[in-house]
Amino acid sequence: MNLQIKNKTAVISGADSGIGLETAKLLASEGVNIILTDITHKTLQKAAKELKTYNKKNNSVVAIPVDL
Repeated sequence: MNLQIKNKTAVISGADSGIGLETAKLLASEGVNIILTDITHKTLQKAAKELKTYNKKNNSVVAIPVDL
């Protein structure tokens, strides 16, 4: 799929699992820079590590623990 969003940046909240993580995977596969946010640091770091395997275009993946 080509969403024509390569090199854009997305901020995803609730990104350590579920819909948030799956959305991040899709966007990473499209070449989007990803900022993951969630309240739990440990699971967020695990999600960021997993997401890097979907990031074939070497765009940035940043994980920020935050309580929104």
